[in-house]
Amino acid sequence: LIKEQLVSSITLGIALRYVLEALRRPPSLGLTTSSSGKMFRFGMFALEQFKERLHEWPQYCSHIVQIPHLKEGYAELVNEIEIAMAESQNRGAAPGNPSTGPGNPTPTPSDNASTASAGDDSRASGTSNISSNILSNGTRGVSPSASSEIPRSVMAQVPETRVAQFGPNLGRAVNSTVEAEVQHESPPDAVLDRVQFLINNVSPSNVEQKSSELRDMLEPRFFDWLGHYLVVKRISAQPNFHGLYLAFLDHLGEYGKGLIESILSSVYLNVGKLLRSPKITTSTSERSLLKNLGSWLGQITLARNRPILQIMLDCKELLFQGYENGRLIAVTPFVAKILEGAKASVVFR
Repeated sequence: LIKEQLVSSITLGIALRYVLEALRRPPSLGLTTSSSGKMFRFGMFALEQFKERLHEWPQYCSHIVQIPHLKEGYAELVNEIEIAMAESQNRGAAPGNPSTGPGNPTPTPSDNASTASAGDDSRASGTSNISSNILSNGTRGVSPSASSEIPRSVMAQVPETRVAQFGPNLGRAVNSTVEAEVQHESPPDAVLDRVQFLINNVSPSNVEQKSSELRDMLEPRFFDWLGHYLVVKRISAQPNFHGLYLAFLDHLGEYGKGLIESILSSVYLNVGKLLRSPKITTSTSERSLLKNLGSWLGQITLARNRPILQIMLDCKELLFQGYENGRLIAVTPFVAKILEGAKASVVFR
């Protein structure tokens, strides 16, 4: 994706930072396969893919060449990166550049970005800003001189983070204008406590017994409350128990059909809230909740040969708009989890 320039802006900065963090992990020794060694191999493989673009981010290169185990065991790679840095500096010091001369120091990458934005090309400024973002988020093991390459005047010009918004045509789940929290009729406190106790004690060995107890305990008019409770407190936070909750719903039979619809409505509502959240690209907890809801949505729809209607959620358009507004980091895992449900489907696989 980085090599073919399919990601940019915030998403590109995050991707480059992950590669840098992976390279900082110690490599495996001998035949051991530690988690840090796997991360290092991922970083090396990823770096090989977009190595020809490294000259665009000289400050990023400076971080890489200062990693101790790369200097020791991968001297050839470090040499190639240093050559890329030299090429970038030579381009900045080319004849005709008013900022270079006998009495002026060679401009830093950030200086080049600020001058290029005046009339050169927008890509130069974009890539330099990404380097600045990486510096501000990961200066571990970097010498003070490397961090001080960005002038304060340039840092002061960095714009505030723009919150990208989804456009129309994504379905009611995302484009719903309902902002107020939906109020559900809850059962009396005594019944509420019994239902929550029952859900807490459901297990594979007693799922049929507990579903029978729920039928005798809760009236269907409280399904909206129970559906909301299950989605918010259980389904979104406990992906390992999705199979158990599905079995519980199956044992409810005809009685539980209304509950399934209530759960589905609550899933769409909470998916929309998470996708519209301004923190969805930065908060791992919110993305984890979204991914869990995607997994459940796939299991309760596609896996049961039930389509996800475009009027409710247009996954294809969601991917397009996620790419355009820099939210693929949240959208892609969500859609992938939905599609996993197709593996168990006769119709959609």
